[in-house]
Amino acid sequence: MAETALQLEHITKTIGGLTILDDVSLTVMPGERRAVIGPNGAGKTTLLNVIAGFLPPSRGRVVVFGRDVTRLPAHRRVDVGLLKTNQQPAVFRELTVRQNILLALLRGRHPLLGLTALVSLDREVQRQAEDVLEEWDLLAVADDEVRHLPHGYQRRVELAARFAMQPRLLLLDEPAAGLAAEEIPGFIERLRRLPREVTVVLVEHSMRVVFAFADRVTVLHHGAVLADGTPEAVQQDERVQEAYLSGAMRRGHA
Repeated sequence: MAETALQLEHITKTIGGLTILDDVSLTVMPGERRAVIGPNGAGKTTLLNVIAGFLPPSRGRVVVFGRDVTRLPAHRRVDVGLLKTNQQPAVFRELTVRQNILLALLRGRHPLLGLTALVSLDREVQRQAEDVLEEWDLLAVADDEVRHLPHGYQRRVELAARFAMQPRLLLLDEPAAGLAAEEIPGFIERLRRLPREVTVVLVEHSMRVVFAFADRVTVLHHGAVLADGTPEAVQQDERVQEAYLSGAMRRGHA
């Protein structure tokens, strides 16, 4: 039996007597693009935070590439190749785009030295940074401070930095949030170009992004799995239509 990228077994999360996640189980295979959708309050972001290690489950197990990481803190899960983005781009806004990429590439090296010293000691990382900037179409803004860039560029910098850290499993929490309508097609194309060596679990409200990108879709409703299947099967599921999709389309998330 092939090793899974992610296995969630009966994940339950209770906070203050309120059940946020209710017996959630799912399997994600290596290289898969899995979308998790559902109405506000369904538990989507909580699920990603449990997977990433920012929240402990009240019950259940999280297994990443065959390793039980349920009790590992978030920073230790990075060591097994698990990374997560946030709803707001997690970037160093006062630094340039190039410096953000360099910091990602230099993670864990020479911790007592400053950025300038790190780069002078490790010239190879400069070449790697140039490759990353070129791959993500960021060379034109490489020396701009991130705070001066539009939201779409800040999101691209975050994704580029995450990929520079060579993840095996990437969790994306509403990556299209804040993007203008005209930015969405380019963003979808950018997601499609992600290498299949990286498994992606995506939480997203934009159905346009979800159905253009995902291999499989898991629908959460009141913290439990309502449906799980191909994008086509999920769109045709009457329970999903009633609980979420028709309302999402009306609210302009299409």
